[in-house]
Amino acid sequence: MNPYTKAEQALAQGDPQSALSLYLLAVEDPETLASAPGGLSEIYRKAARSAFLLQDHPRAIEFARKALIAAKEGNNTLEQGEANITLGVLYGNMNAWELSIDHSRKGYELVQTEAPIRAAAALNNIGNVYEAMGHIPQAIEYFESSAALYQDLDTTDRNFGIILGNLGKLKAEQGLTEEGLELLNNGVHIFENLGDLQYQAHTLAKIARVWEQQGLIHQAEVLYRDALDLLDRSPHPLWKAEILIQLGIGLIDHGKFHEAGPVLEQALNLIDPEKPSRNLSNYYQAMGRYHESKQDYRQALEHHRKYAQWVLELQKQQGSNNLAKALALLDTERLKLEKELFRIKNEELQNQVIRDPLTGLYNRRYLMDQLPTELARIQRSGDAMGFGFVDVNAFKEINDVHSHLVGDKVLVQLAKIFQKTLRQSDTTIRYGGDEFILFMPGVGQSSLEEMQKKLEQAVQSYPWHELSPNLEVSVSVGIILSEDRVDLDEILHIADSRMYQRKTRQD
Repeated sequence: MNPYTKAEQALAQGDPQSALSLYLLAVEDPETLASAPGGLSEIYRKAARSAFLLQDHPRAIEFARKALIAAKEGNNTLEQGEANITLGVLYGNMNAWELSIDHSRKGYELVQTEAPIRAAAALNNIGNVYEAMGHIPQAIEYFESSAALYQDLDTTDRNFGIILGNLGKLKAEQGLTEEGLELLNNGVHIFENLGDLQYQAHTLAKIARVWEQQGLIHQAEVLYRDALDLLDRSPHPLWKAEILIQLGIGLIDHGKFHEAGPVLEQALNLIDPEKPSRNLSNYYQAMGRYHESKQDYRQALEHHRKYAQWVLELQKQQGSNNLAKALALLDTERLKLEKELFRIKNEELQNQVIRDPLTGLYNRRYLMDQLPTELARIQRSGDAMGFGFVDVNAFKEINDVHSHLVGDKVLVQLAKIFQKTLRQSDTTIRYGGDEFILFMPGVGQSSLEEMQKKLEQAVQSYPWHELSPNLEVSVSVGIILSEDRVDLDEILHIADSRMYQRKTRQD
């Protein structure tokens, strides 16, 4: 029997400590990995559940995150969903509400098609979070959505019973007692049919709590005891201490002190007296009230002191959880930054493709990719587009006389002059070598001619001697108004011809 199979048995037998050790052994065993349907991700998820049952929340988060990473690396969508749902549950128990809801929603989206029942579990967890936050209407909405998924599938399982119990409890607390009790009783019937004594008992205790709130003390006591009887028959009596404490408090509140004491002592026998837990602090609080009611104030004070002590221990434990929460939030911010850096890097790569590295202007590829679309838009709208074809006069001579380095500086400065002289809506492209293309949307013929002269004058008047002694630079600009022309090659050919005509006249 491999470690994974042994771990599954240990977890089913209520031994999470052994299960965790075995799951971690399974992680290191390649043969064992193959026996888990979800592979490495599934094993880490179950290790996370074991750590959670041991109340080791930081390690539980660590394992669940490893499960998510393994699922992503294996491109396993279903396991990614399961890992997110697990993280949602864990963060919810750490009061990291935003993270819990975020992971649960991601889990829901990933599993809703392939595993709608697991999607219902994700919705149920979001409902639990909203309930813990005190947002009851939202909690009810998510519980109802979760239940509706099961009803659509016409299936029942333990999770459906849990969902009905959660929904019924809230409905009853909101004053819809009859509807709430019906849902709770439906949950009890599901667990009874499944032979699930633990959850049947847990749901009966919820019904007992509703009866208590209605003042029906005897009925509540009967149900609490029925729940305890069921747990006595269960091999793994979860929640027994919790239910015993609830029963004990109810007995104290109604003056049944002689019955309350033994019930609470029985609860203590099920609690680790050295380990901080909500049950332990609740026990000491209940015993403090018990001794107060008997006017044994010395014992009452002693138990209240122990109650305060364990509350402080729980707060320290919560501090550890808060550290894990803070680290998780920090990790979330890191992932956001990584995404932003990835976006920026993609933009930089895109710019490298469409930008000229020397001048920073758009390049010929950008022209060929973008301009046909712009021309088609202009044709539809009836607007005009002005084009300019710019060539540096005697650029070869500049390179030969003043050096190629100066030639490069001339091109960079020309780019700046063009951008400064043109409008913000206009675009300058380095077409190649010493040639530039300008396109200027929404101009008329007179504006285009004015811009032609303005550009040539701006270049001529620049103090080029500052770049190199006796350096002179001029350009020739050929212009065309696209009007109804939509063929880019035709437009560029005409602009190029007019540029050479202008160059000839200038010469």
